[in-house]
Amino acid sequence: MIFSPFFAKSKTKTWLGQKVPFLTQNSILRCRSQMIAKEDFDFISRFDGANASTRAGLIQQDPLQLPKTFMNLLSQISKDLTIQYLLTLLDDLLQEDKSRVELFKNYAAKKNESVWTQLLTLLNRPVGFIMNMTSRVIAKMACWSRELMTGSDLIFYLNKSGKITNSRN
Repeated sequence: MIFSPFFAKSKTKTWLGQKVPFLTQNSILRCRSQMIAKEDFDFISRFDGANASTRAGLIQQDPLQLPKTFMNLLSQISKDLTIQYLLTLLDDLLQEDKSRVELFKNYAAKKNESVWTQLLTLLNRPVGFIMNMTSRVIAKMACWSRELMTGSDLIFYLNKSGKITNSRN
């Protein structure tokens, strides 16, 4: 079972081979201090740990809340283990249903932003797992979307992906 940084049940858990401290209280404090919007906290609280049909129901109720919450959390949280968990959860939810890629595209279009901008910045993080998982999520979004990645975003992604691959060799 993967450790959820939002809802720990014991003082420590092992996740990705590392001891992870109890984070539930920190997550509640982030919400109370408005580092995480209540709307995002409530959504991720229900989404995290839910089974596939419950997650599908939550997405169906408010389709744009999914990308909004993930993009907000990925931009507002700096703790590496939490970012790793969010990227893993994002990868899993895209794998469950490829059409969810379009939810992220629609959300970005509604905000007049590129869906790639925030994800591409995560490729600059110094943690290999974050770089690799971000690259995987971007690849899924690029391959499963009706709209292709183009221009400077594509060039940046390919350059970063090449560096990630070369650093492993």
